[in-house]
Amino acid sequence: MRKVHLDFETRSEVDIWKSGAWIYSTSPTTEVLCVAFAIDDSLVYLNDWFMLRQLAEDPDTLFVAHNAFFERSIWANILVPKFGFPPVPLRRWRDTMAKACAYSLPKSLDKAAEAMHLTQGKDKQGRQIMLLMSKPRKYSPEGVAIYDEKPENFKKLYEYCKQDVEVERELDTHLPDLSEREQEIWFYDQLINTRGVKVDMSTVQNILRVLEDTKQELNARLVKITGGKVTKGTEVQSMVNYLNSTGCRINDLQKATVSYIIKTGGLSAHHIEVLKLRQELGKTSTAKYQKLLESVDKEGTLRDCYVYHSASTGRWGGKLVQLQNLPYDKKGEVNVGRAINDVNTLGVEGVKKAYSGQVSRVFSACIRGVFVPSSGKELYVVDYGAVEARVLMWMAQEKRGLKEFQDTDRGAADIYVQMARRIYKRDDIKKGDKERALGKATILGCGYGMSGTKFTATCASNGIVLTEEEGSRIVNLYRNTYPNVRNYWYDMERAVMFVFAHPGAVQTVGNVKWVYSKERNAIFCKLPSGRLLTYLEPKIVPNKFDSESMSFMTEVNSQWVRRDTWGATLVENMVQATARDIMAYSMPRLEKAGFPVLMHCHDEIVSEQDKGAGRLQEMVDLMCAKEPWMGTCPIVAEGFTCERYGKG
Repeated sequence: MRKVHLDFETRSEVDIWKSGAWIYSTSPTTEVLCVAFAIDDSLVYLNDWFMLRQLAEDPDTLFVAHNAFFERSIWANILVPKFGFPPVPLRRWRDTMAKACAYSLPKSLDKAAEAMHLTQGKDKQGRQIMLLMSKPRKYSPEGVAIYDEKPENFKKLYEYCKQDVEVERELDTHLPDLSEREQEIWFYDQLINTRGVKVDMSTVQNILRVLEDTKQELNARLVKITGGKVTKGTEVQSMVNYLNSTGCRINDLQKATVSYIIKTGGLSAHHIEVLKLRQELGKTSTAKYQKLLESVDKEGTLRDCYVYHSASTGRWGGKLVQLQNLPYDKKGEVNVGRAINDVNTLGVEGVKKAYSGQVSRVFSACIRGVFVPSSGKELYVVDYGAVEARVLMWMAQEKRGLKEFQDTDRGAADIYVQMARRIYKRDDIKKGDKERALGKATILGCGYGMSGTKFTATCASNGIVLTEEEGSRIVNLYRNTYPNVRNYWYDMERAVMFVFAHPGAVQTVGNVKWVYSKERNAIFCKLPSGRLLTYLEPKIVPNKFDSESMSFMTEVNSQWVRRDTWGATLVENMVQATARDIMAYSMPRLEKAGFPVLMHCHDEIVSEQDKGAGRLQEMVDLMCAKEPWMGTCPIVAEGFTCERYGKG
């Protein structure tokens, strides 16, 4: 197979960052300005459309691009229908961004190249020209888009396009290919992104009308009660300044901070009202409705929302509407079906009256409900039960925790109840009791070295108020109850330090293996599934405990930075990565059995079937099917069917 590294440069009236690559590529305003490509080690060809067509007709040619969904979309929606190019099957595409992510590099081509210390680099001046030429500079009185078409800028754009191919090709050469299995997962990722999920856009538009009207009212109230010192709920600094100047000491307006300060008391009624207005106006979930309006296509389908291997552990990331972090009503106080019916029948004033003072909260809870099945279908929603906590107990060989999960699965008092009984020193706590929530928070939160202070703050963000003394007591109780988990942190840390000091030596910790490659200057961790995690440019650094720990280069908020770590953090990586593999490797089984994956989150998959097909248990069984590497890990899942997406 020969490789063709490929890059398109385009222009359009559509904002790709708001609408995504699919809508961008289907817009009649989108044009291809140039194409550059290189065949294996050849010189880079520019705008040779005849040769490109010949390559597309050759089944032994692979096409490689960085963030290939864009090139695939341009090819499928412009080159094929408008210029008669043959379609290129998905399995003939490869993605250097996928390879970079799997190697724990930054996602962007320029930053990945810099992190790898490549000889080729992005043309930064050319990028500015590309941005200048990619969207209209202005519009004529008749509404016709006017673009920058200076000949000298086209020349620079062509050189920029060619240089992108050079960088992409060198990056591809220096990175290991995805494993056969991970390449297969990438194919399914592209299939899922292309298929998309249906959205009830009529409901979205009605909700937006109500939200816009409500926002204006709430902001007007905020202006009034602050004497004009704060004019919008999204003006963070002005609100912090106002609160501090009036006697309410607060450093930030993050969700956890605001919730905590309200719950702990001691505030005036005025300050509480200001903070609650902030909560209402600052709900990012309601902004998702506007994003849906921008990124759902004419068929009512939302596509291209998942980023393969976005986290270094292999977890997917989100883009556009961020399906990975859709909110839901944790307390079960909102009847989503009724609220959606009301917004579609009562009109703006009727809804505001029916949900007075809680419009934002109600519609935040309704966001999941606008995702719907195709006509004549129903959604199947299946999620794994406490998958990370189960994987942790299994990988740490914590027999007590494993037994308690087995007891849970047999119908005895579940592990959360058992933990709650220890915390409260009461044997009468049952599954339906409110005390179970703290037991659950402990099991799910204390497995990765969390301090008492952090645990207390985490509980507060979920509505559980503890003193720091109580938080520290519970953290210690967890560690003493499950000592192998705690021991696993330190075993993992010792293993990493050992392999760094002994390049090429393999260190086994339970069912993972560590090795340091001096040639690549990277530490690799082989997971139970056989997949590798990569820790780049390891270095021993002083830590806050007056000791030493291992540090690595990693991407944080789009910046390539050094982060230190310790055993508990490494364990969190291993567990999260293994839980990811359990879910990811079920996707091909589901697809082959006729369960199309529409959406997925870290422990949940959403598919659809004909109404009344009765295949839910089959989907559960496929997701829980044991592969040899999973050993005795106690994996369970459960699901439900619905007309609108939601939580069971």
